[in-house]
Formats: sequence, C-alpha cells, structure tokens
Amino acid sequence: MRRKQLTIEEVRQQTIDNSLIIGSILGIASYVVSLLRFFKTGFHFSFLIELCVVTGIIVVTLFRSRLSTSLKTYVFISLIAFIALTDVINYGLFSAARVYLILIPFYAVFYLSLRRTLVVFGVLLFCFFIIGYLHHLHILRLPHTHNPVTHITKIYSWLNHGLAIAVVAVLILLVTSKFLNTFSGLVSDLKESNRIISESERNYREIFNSSTDAIFVHDLKGKILDVNHAMLQMYGCSKEEIKYSTVEDFSSNIYPYTQGNIEKYFIEARKGRRQIFDWLAKRKNGELFWVEVALNKASIGGKDRVLAFVRDINEKKSMALELENYKNSLEKLVKDRTAELETANRQLLNANKALADQRAELELALKNLKETQKQLVHSEKMASLGLLSAGIAHEINNPLNFIYGGVIGLENYISENMRHHASDLKPFIEGIRIGVKRAADIVTSLNNYSRRDEVLGIRNEIHTIIDNCLTMLKNQLKHRIEVEKNYTRDTFTLFCNESKLHQAILNILTNAVQAIPDKGKITITTKVENNKLVLLIADTGTGISKENLPKITDPFFTTKEPGKGTGLGLSITLNIIEEHKGTLDFISEVNKGTTVIITFPVNKTDT
Repeated sequence: MRRKQLTIEEVRQQTIDNSLIIGSILGIASYVVSLLRFFKTGFHFSFLIELCVVTGIIVVTLFRSRLSTSLKTYVFISLIAFIALTDVINYGLFSAARVYLILIPFYAVFYLSLRRTLVVFGVLLFCFFIIGYLHHLHILRLPHTHNPVTHITKIYSWLNHGLAIAVVAVLILLVTSKFLNTFSGLVSDLKESNRIISESERNYREIFNSSTDAIFVHDLKGKILDVNHAMLQMYGCSKEEIKYSTVEDFSSNIYPYTQGNIEKYFIEARKGRRQIFDWLAKRKNGELFWVEVALNKASIGGKDRVLAFVRDINEKKSMALELENYKNSLEKLVKDRTAELETANRQLLNANKALADQRAELELALKNLKETQKQLVHSEKMASLGLLSAGIAHEINNPLNFIYGGVIGLENYISENMRHHASDLKPFIEGIRIGVKRAADIVTSLNNYSRRDEVLGIRNEIHTIIDNCLTMLKNQLKHRIEVEKNYTRDTFTLFCNESKLHQAILNILTNAVQAIPDKGKITITTKVENNKLVLLIADTGTGISKENLPKITDPFFTTKEPGKGTGLGLSITLNIIEEHKGTLDFISEVNKGTTVIITFPVNKTDT
C-alpha cells in the first residue's frame, strides 16, 4: 500500500497538534509538581497564572481539530511566552520557565515567516531584558523563599542569560527554517516526481491498451505478468484466466510450434536480441491461427521484462501459403515457356537493332533536313531583303545623281554670273555635297548588306565592313551612344563572304545598341594574335544574367519583349562565324555591360 505523502502544511499542523498534546501532559505534570510547593510556601499568584496557562493549553488541545493552524500557533506561542515571562517576573533568573523562550522561535517558524519570527522573538527578548532591568533596580523583587544573590540581580547576568537564550534560539530557528525549506523542496520534488510517474504510468497504460496488436508482458522465466485488451479479444479469454495460463496454452503445440522451440526465442530475447518470427497460435476455443511475434527485452518499473508483440496475420499467411502452392505450379509452366520466350526475345533483339539503325539514319536525315530548311528560309529572307535593298538603293541613286548634277550646275552658274556671292553660297553648296555623300554611303552599305554571293574565299577589309554597319546604325547612335574605334595597324589578309560577315557584325552591333537604354558607349577593338584576327565589341548596356548567358545563341531564345525580337539573330551570327572557321564568345555582367569576342583565322602580312 502506497504511503500518503504529507504536505508542508500538514507537517506544520501535526507538529503544532503534537506539541499541544505534549505541552498539555507536561503542563499538567508540572502543575502537579508545583502544587507540592504550595504546601511548603503557601499560596502565590504564580499558581493561579500557571493554572490558567495549563487550562488554556488543555482547552486548545481538546478542540485542536476545530481550530485553524494559525490560531493554534498564535495561542500556543502566546501561552508559552506568557508563562515564561510571568515566571521571570516572579523569580528573576531563578525562573526555570525562562528556557521556554527558546521554544518560541521553533514553533513560530512553522507558521510565520523567518522575518516575523525574528521580530516576535526580538520583542520577547526585549521584554526579558526590561524585566531584568526592573529586577536590577529592585522594582521587582524575588520571593522571600529565594535567597537573594547580588550577582543574580546585576544587569550583566541578565545580558549573559539573554544572550545565551538568543544564541540557542537563533540556532534552533536557523536549523528548523533550513529543515522546513529543505523539506518543502523535497515535498515539491516528490510531488513533481509522483506527477511525472503517474503521468508516465497513465500514458504507458493508455498506449499499452490502445495498441491493436496483442501484447504479453513476461518475466525472464517466461511467466505471463500482464496483457492488453487486444490480447484478450484476439485469444478470446478474460483477464482472470491469464493469471493461470502459460505460453504453451496459447500455442498450437504442433511441431515446430511447441513450447520447447519458443523457449529458444525467449533465451535470445533475454540476451537483448530482438526476435521476430511467425507462430501458429491457438485461441481459447481451440481455433488455430497464424500470428507474427516480436520479442523484445525491456525494463519496466526497474525490472527486466520480455515483451511479446503479437499481430494476427492469419489471412495474410493463408494467402501466402496459397500463393506458394500457385508458385510451385507456375514454376514448371514458367520454365517451359522460358525457352520459347528466349527464342522470341533473340528475334526481337535483332529486329530492334535493325529498327534502331533505321531510326538513327532517319534522325540524322531529319536533323540535316531541319538545318537545310532553316538555311533555306534564312536565305530566302535575305534574298528578299537583298532585292528590296538593291531596289531601294537603285531608286535612291537616281535622285542623288540629279541632286549632284544640279549642285555642279549651281557651282558653274555662280562662278560665271554671281562671283561676288560665291563665298556666301559656298557653305550651302558644301552642305548639299555632304548630304549627298552621306546618302551615297548609306546606299553603298545597303548594297554590301544585300549581296547574295556564297563565296567565302574573297579578300575583304574588316574595318570597312564595320564602318558600313555603323553607317546603317548612325540614326540610332547619334546624340546617345559614343562609339570608340581601336583598329589594329597590323596588316593581314582576311578571306570571307562580305555579305554574311556584314550581317553577323550588324546583328552584334544592333544588340549592343539595344542593350543601352539611355546614354552609353560602344568600344570596337581589333588586333592580330597568333595568326588570328580578334574583334572585340564591348558595350555599357544592361548585360546578360549568368543563367541566360549559355542560351543566347540558341534558336528562338530571346529576352526581349514579345514583338521586339525573334531570337534568331545570334543563332544566325554563330552559324556565319563558324562557316568562316571562327569562334564567338561572350563576357557579360548584369548592369555593367557585355563584351563579344570574335576570332577569325587570317594570313598575317609583315609590313
């Protein structure tokens, strides 16, 4: 039976109640002894006081169960203080009851705080010193039955006795207070431990009984100590019957599912080795069924136990046995068909190989067809654009010729008839000449862009091609983008298709212009290194992110808004440069710009 745990309040109450009982007994005994003095010394007022105190203690003791702990504490302390001080008043340092003052802190600390206890004891000690001082002044006198001794009434004697009482009382107070605090902490810890243990036990029991698997709790000898609700339902027995049952009672005892064999599993489980096995079990009504058993060693309540988790697998096991029979019958059929399938498989492999070869050929032909189609589409677009550009250039050339002829006629007329106005009209004539020249340069660029020859081995001037492209983009460059040209002075020979190279460079310059939203700069640099012409076109535009940089030459990939780009410009540019045995690379950083690096093989010529 579990012993009831006392609270600190109950300890206080029992201490006060026991003290009242002991105080009543001692008070009665003390009063009986004091009555013996009555016959020697005669009546004294102290006899009446002692009778009142003893009576008060007895009354409080008899009715202690009806009184609160605080009231009993205050009454008990008051009575002790009263009897001690009155005895000191009557008998001075001859008073035997003065030692009762030591008990006051001991009892007061059970209910009062340490500070209040010290205050109460301080007040009583102060009263003790006041009484001593009154004896010292002979205001209070000893009874005639006591022989007065001079040093007994001296104030230092009272101080010594008071100090001794104070030291002993404080020591008792400190020890008692420490004991109560420690006991209170132990009680709190014990409560918390009990709560945790109770909660753990409750959780264990809930988990134990909520499991759908049957659970047996065995001691190390195999005796069944406890089972859960699922076990009772699974085996069809009651809790009372379990007390007198063994593992053998719940086994089929059909070899190898016997008590001797299951003992082998228990031996391994007791060694801490988890055991999982199938077992043919038996219900209370004798019905046999298949279960899966898992044996584990565990510690419950500080004792080693063997837990058996039992799961009903009768349906699954029965199906498994049926499947085993089907498996055995199918194995022969599978073996017979294997040879046929292997023969058919070899034939299929040969056919698949032939089909794979045909597929590879078709994929290669499709790839070549798509590439040819792309080139044809591009060629047709460029041809149409070339025809349009050539027609426009031809149409522009005619009025340019008229304008140029008119300028010559004006100059001749002015030189013959208006010589004195020649200097004034010369700036206007020169402006017309510059405009005609610019229009002629644009026409020349259009003609270069629209040429349709496919010959790669024609010597060309790369710098002229770059200048023609800049001429075509002049309207987009002026007042917004500064162009810096750093052309190499080394001589070299570049063989290429001028029209295609013109298209490639124009695509790159166009992208550079479009990458600069406001004002910026494009730097064009050429240099010859290791028999290669290196063309660098750097812009201060928005740049390209690291994620998009590897994909910018893919066909139809574009970061521009819908309708502002097709995604074919750089793809076509890459094809043109690779046709010329060149390379195309990009270096870009977001918000800092892009540098395009183009290399062509050249024949270097020493100057």
